[in-house]
Parts: sequence; structure tokens; C-alpha cells
Amino acid sequence: FKSIPILIVRMLLVLVRAASDDCPCIDSASSPLASLANCRMNETDTSYTGIRINEVCYPITYGTSTCNAHDRAYDPLCASNKPPTYCNDQWCYVDFEKCRTSDKMIRKSDIFPELNNLFYSYDT
Repeated sequence: FKSIPILIVRMLLVLVRAASDDCPCIDSASSPLASLANCRMNETDTSYTGIRINEVCYPITYGTSTCNAHDRAYDPLCASNKPPTYCNDQWCYVDFEKCRTSDKMIRKSDIFPELNNLFYSYDT
């Protein structure tokens, strides 16, 4: 394989158990991913509007706003005739401080090691 599927990266994540019910997805306007922008989603973009993951440019809004199957739209493996099961997994990035008292299971993301407090959840 040329690139490591996102699922494998997710399997290497640290699990954190939280303890209340308020754990919303982070808003795209406040996404910490914007600070990592390093590619253009479209040729007409005049500034960086995406983040490169395994040679693919993902939008800076990736994983934000709603619990959704975010990988399905951008991961090239998800466009294959037999996509990996993770392509249909619904998840979103969450605010660690808001979720630390939640009963939702959150996981620390290793996809962007520069962001120390980037967590996601399949339970939100």
C-alpha cells in the first residue's frame, strides 16, 4: 500500500472515557484544522483551503459540524467498488473541554499530531 488507510491510523488512537451528556461536534468556523491548511481544494482557490492527508487534500472543515461519514467523501479507498467499512462510520471532531464531563467515548486523534487536543467521537 502506498498510504495507510485512515482506519489503521484510528486504531492507533488513545481512548479516553468521559462522563456527562454534552459533547457536540466542533463548529467548522472554529476548527483547529484551519491552522494546518497546506493545500488548495480547487485550482481557483487563492489560498490554502485544505489539509493534505496521504497525498489527498481534505477540506479544513473535515470532521466538523455534524456526526457524519466524513471519510466517504474524500478518502480515495471509499470510492472503490469494495470500500473499507470505516467509510460509513459516522464521527466528528469534538471539543475535549466540553466532552471531558460527558458520558460519550472520545478518542485522541493521531492524524494531526501538531494538534495536541484534537479528539473525535463516534457517539456524538
